[in-house]
Amino acid sequence: MNTKLEQIAKKVREAVEQYAPSIVDNVECGDTTDLSCFCAIASHALMTAYRKNGIHASMIIGNYCSNTHCWVAVDEFFIDITITQFDDEKPKVYIVDSYRAKRIEGFEPEDCFRSLKQMEVWESQAPTSKYTNDILKLAGMK
Repeated sequence: MNTKLEQIAKKVREAVEQYAPSIVDNVECGDTTDLSCFCAIASHALMTAYRKNGIHASMIIGNYCSNTHCWVAVDEFFIDITITQFDDEKPKVYIVDSYRAKRIEGFEPEDCFRSLKQMEVWESQAPTSKYTNDILKLAGMK
């Protein structure tokens, strides 16, 4: 497993946990303890952090166990920093081989992130450049 992927993901997860209380009133159904409804915001920040560190990453839009969800893909791995909203026994930074994720874990990729405009349909749960910049600043990656 790539420790750089995990180190960056941990920093971003911690930053999202710090940042979430400041926007929770704007995020419909948001929960700052398990990061429910923060998957798009957190995944966009993580994808951006990886890219700033020279890692080719994509934000995936799809389903996890029949729930609309977002996570990040790097090479053969899926990295999910909000999976705790579905399973509190999973680690805060969940890195899984994409083959296993799709065949066993319940991840169903449907689309790749292309623009913030594309995410506007997520309404209050949509990532914004402000959210991402604020989160990366908290993570020490601005």
